[in-house]
Amino acid sequence: MLNRIRSRFAGTAQVHASSKIGQAAEAAHTFLKAFHRGGVDHGAVLSFGNTITCHDGFTADEPTLHAAVDAVETACRDGSEGTALYDAVAHTADGFVASAAAYRPWLAIFVTDGKDQSSSRFTSPHLAGRYYASQMAKAGASVSFLIAVGSDGELDIPALQALASSGGMHLLRANHMSELAQMLLVLTTKIRTEIQIEEARAGNVTVRRVTPQASVSVTPFMYALVIDRSGSMR
Repeated sequence: MLNRIRSRFAGTAQVHASSKIGQAAEAAHTFLKAFHRGGVDHGAVLSFGNTITCHDGFTADEPTLHAAVDAVETACRDGSEGTALYDAVAHTADGFVASAAAYRPWLAIFVTDGKDQSSSRFTSPHLAGRYYASQMAKAGASVSFLIAVGSDGELDIPALQALASSGGMHLLRANHMSELAQMLLVLTTKIRTEIQIEEARAGNVTVRRVTPQASVSVTPFMYALVIDRSGSMR
């Protein structure tokens, strides 16, 4: 599944005139319209530059989530922030543990276009990934995507690979931010049609796991969109 997504977005694409943060916000709005089911799913929107901001915690209200995405775009206007990706990963995991229902599957999508130069809590991608994995393991099931947008020269590919591998994330690549909306739509379809949570009960013990399926999933998700707002996104 994920190899098909990687190859599909590895080619060139027409670059839109708008800024990268504008394209990322547009893609996030598209994702919310396609993925979110009011009263069923609960989403959160975060952004990161030198620091991490939660623009809205887990909510079932879709208009509130769209407003949070607009706030991310506004927060990027400063243009002088660096990229604290590793700290954002850890912060997001902490947010899931603190606020997300553990009996629901957790979904996290990270979008970044640069190299981490600003993390202070975790300066190693390996350590950040391991911490993230340990926190996300507290859910019955979880799935995470790290979407890296840009050329090999703009990204630290070995660091991103280390973060994804140690954190149990799927690393996806796109050359241009204009590809992000379509990528998120493909992910939405794959998540909805090929992932379900199987539950087995034995006494007071409940075991859940993510498995493929052929029919559309009705599983309610707790999910987070985490968007880079660093200066390179302007």
